[in-house]
Parts: sequence; structure tokens; C-alpha cells
Amino acid sequence: MSDLVTLVSERAEGHPGRLFARYLETGESEGLVHELTYGQLEERSRAIAAELLARGCRAEPVLLLFPPGLEFLSAFLGCVYAGAIAVPLAPPNPKRLSRTLPRIETVAKDCRARFVLTTSDLAPLRARASELAPDLAAATWIPSDLVESSQAEGYARPEGAGQGLCHLQYPSGSTGAPKGVRISHANVLHNLELMKQAVGQGTGEGAHEVSWLPAYHDMGLVGGLLQPLYHEASLTLLAPVAFLRRPLRWLEAISRFRGTVSGAPDFAYALLAKRASDAEVAALDLSCWTTAFCGAEPIRPSTARHFVERFASAGLAPNAFAPTYGLAEATLIVAMGSPSARAKTLSVDPSALAAGRIEPGERVLVSSGQILSGCVGLIVDPETREPQPANRTGELWVASGSVADGYWERPEASAEVFEARTAAGEGPYLRTGDLAFLDPDGELYVVGRRKDLLIVHGRNVYPQDLEQSVEACHPGVRGAAAFGVEVNDEERVILAVEVDRRGPEDLAAIHRAILRAIASDHELAVSGVALVKRGGLPVTTSGKIQRFAARAAYLEGSLPELARFEGA
Repeated sequence: MSDLVTLVSERAEGHPGRLFARYLETGESEGLVHELTYGQLEERSRAIAAELLARGCRAEPVLLLFPPGLEFLSAFLGCVYAGAIAVPLAPPNPKRLSRTLPRIETVAKDCRARFVLTTSDLAPLRARASELAPDLAAATWIPSDLVESSQAEGYARPEGAGQGLCHLQYPSGSTGAPKGVRISHANVLHNLELMKQAVGQGTGEGAHEVSWLPAYHDMGLVGGLLQPLYHEASLTLLAPVAFLRRPLRWLEAISRFRGTVSGAPDFAYALLAKRASDAEVAALDLSCWTTAFCGAEPIRPSTARHFVERFASAGLAPNAFAPTYGLAEATLIVAMGSPSARAKTLSVDPSALAAGRIEPGERVLVSSGQILSGCVGLIVDPETREPQPANRTGELWVASGSVADGYWERPEASAEVFEARTAAGEGPYLRTGDLAFLDPDGELYVVGRRKDLLIVHGRNVYPQDLEQSVEACHPGVRGAAAFGVEVNDEERVILAVEVDRRGPEDLAAIHRAILRAIASDHELAVSGVALVKRGGLPVTTSGKIQRFAARAAYLEGSLPELARFEGA
């Protein structure tokens, strides 16, 4: 397929009345359902594109601020039809504007967006954004749901529509200097073809995807929305909050609507395996689910085993669970386990692993599958840039037609991440920042991250943001280091906080202030807080916090602690 405009147009011409997507507003199959045919999707996309073009939008970033639902997809494709660059973001929360608007404002400034596509329910927030987000408030806000479908008749495809940049993928959590990954139309199409080959039997007419993943994330956008469109499948959507409030809704939708492909981060599978009752499992029929892809964080060996065992009586095939590996800088998918075979595991020695060697031992690792055809993956020593042999760890470097050309207007960061070359000059490669190894059979095992990013219940959490909240929460705080530790097969947030010397009552008050700040600003629970003496946190010669050193010192108990609090 040459481009997304042609793809959508051909789907609409060939099957105008065929149902493409449904949205379960309450998350319940018996609740309010919104539906969209291929013909309606194409008409809405053309109408929104016509509105953008009439407003003078030309090949430039457009912020997409949408609650869960089908309107997001029409708006995204409206940008595609208009030749604009979509910028999907988490929508502002009307009840928490002081927390959610600044994150959007940083992106609006970074990409200098002049236009915002949103809904009529959220559009009035523009008037309240002038102080918190002046750049965002200065943009032209267009409620796409108020655009008349009849405007589609006036659409004329502009030169370049479906070519060049498709969208900018910004991280969802950072309030610092955001970096938008420049995803081209060619990147998207290449990645969708990779997924089609990897999923195999889960594509084509009769295939059905079920997704509750946020549309502004790479997995929710490319894997959840664009994948079924490209694969000529159909789609059922639930809101993320519907899943979080009652996780079983996800599997009930798969069972009722005969989902063939559906996936989520590791925590979602673990949650369901733990919470589903015998009666709830007995009410499901998951025999239709051929590909249960799992990605977005390290995959726990217990998750794959417990999920498959728990839902085997509901008809879930033992080989349906398909671990994956991907990242936004490569559009989405890089590696995937075969849906026709069980997820592979390997038991390794932790001490040898820490030294970069793979030797038999007691720590069980789950393979993320093999690097997909059309991609090249190298394991490289990040310091010497020498490729490593099988069963030696290093940083994973990737090259493929799915890899973006860099970050939006970040030439130095782009060169560092997207233009890596080996010691012999081979490249360019994308540096993923992930530590991994390939076994002799080509199975990819991801074992850690060189970058500081934390992943908590499928959410990207930036330690800098947590540290800023802590440092502002109490006058006694002098500095903080945020890092993750693994507790019961889950990554938990730990804070090492430097404070002025205080009495026990003051230390308890600081601890309470920290918990309130993290809960309020980030909606997270903290598993441990170590309050340390002033000057007790490890820093570089330039005064920057050394998070990895702080983590090691916390685990071995060598921090000069005044108090330690464990549990939220």
C-alpha cells in the first residue's frame, strides 16, 4: 500500500457499509455502543481535513486532545488527509488543569503548534488555559465533532498528503524538555507490514482486534488503531479507565466480539491472572484469541505462565501469549514471539548476567521473540561500540524502515540516538537504550535499561518529574533521587531524599508530604522512602544526582539514612 490516504480510500470504496470499529462507552458489552463503518470513517476524515485546510493548516503539527472514543481516529486520519502532522497527546483533565495542562504546554511550545483538534466538550478549556498554558491557549482550537460531514465534498487532496511526516510521538509523562519522535508515513507502513507478517492468522477479513490502550501511546495508536485498518480487520475499543476499574471487561469484550488479536503491557495480564474468579473464567470463551501480544515493559516469567494456566479452561490456547519488544523510535514493533509457539524462557545466573555473561542459573528470563524480518538487531558494547557475540549482553541497536529519522528539532539528540555506528563504522543504527542479548537461536532477551526511565504498571515514569515534586513538597527537602526496584516481580518506585537534620516527628511529616506530592502530581504510590543526611546522595563532579549509585546504595543499606519508610 503506497500511503494511508489511499489505504483508507480503498477500504471505503470496497466496503463502505462494513463495520470497522465500535466503541463501548461504559466498557460493558451491553452498554452504549458507538459504531463507525469504513465509509463513515473515510467521510469524517475528509471532512476534518477540509476544515483544517480551510483554516490554513499546511504540513504542520496539529495537537490531538481527545478522550477515548472513535473521534480520535477520524481526527488523526483527518490530519493525514490534510497533509498535516498529527501530535497525539493525553487530553487535559478538567478537574486537574494545573497538573495536566503544563505537560501539553511543553509540547505545544516545542512543536509550535498553531492548531488543536479536540471535542466540543474539551474545547471550552481553552479559555481557562491562558495562565497555565499561554501557547496552547493561543492556538486555534477546532472541535472535530462539530465539523459537518458534508464538508467532505469540498475536500481536494493537497500535494504531499500521505507523504513525509505522519505524526510526532511524544512521551506521555515528562514535564521537562520533551522530544517528539519524527514518525514518517513510510515508517508507519513499514511497521504495519511487519506486524501483519508477525501476527499472521490474526489478520484479514474476519479478524477482530480488541483494545483498551490509550490512543496517544505508540502501542495504542499503531498497534491498536492503525493495525486493524491496515490488516482489513475490525476493531472494538474500550476506554483505559474502563479496564482499570474492572479489568475483566477486556476479556469479556474479546469473548463476546470474537477478538483474534489483542494485547497489553505485562501488568494487565498479571492483574487478570490474579483477580479473575472461577465463575468469571467459566463465563468466557477465549478460543478465538490467537494472538495475545505482550509488551511495553520487561515480561515477567510468572505472568506468561499464570495467565495461560488461569484461562486455559476458557479456551485460551497455550501458544496464544506472544511476547513483543518495541519502542516509539522504531514506530512500534521490533521483535515478537511466534503466535504458533509457546513463549520461550531461559534460566540464567544473576551474577554472570550482571557481568555481561549468560550462564545457567536460577533467574528466569522471557524471550521477546526474534527480530522481525525487515529489521536488523545488533547487541553492541555501549562503550567500545563493538558488536557482541551470542549470549553476551550489550545495548540493543536496531536498523529498519520503521526507524524514525530523529527527534523534532533536536539535531544533537537525534545524532546520538539515531545515527550510531559500530567501531568499524557500520550503521547508522538506532540506540535503544535497552540492555539485551541474543541467544544462539536468535531469541531476543531484554534484561534492563541504560536509561533512567521507570515503567510502573505500563506507565512511563520519568524520575526527574518525581524528584521535582519531592523537592517542592517540604522546606526540609534538599534533593532527591528516584529509581525503581523489583518487588514481587513488579517494578516499584523508591525515593532517596536528602533532608536537613530533623527530629523523628519532622521526618514523619516530610514522609507524609512526599507521599501526598507524588500521589497528587503523578497518581503513583511509593514503595519506599529513605531520608538521608544532607550531602548523603551520590552525585557527579558537576553535582548531578547519580540514580544508579543511589539505587545500589539503597539496596545494600549504605546510604547515610536518618529514617527509612517502606510501603505506601
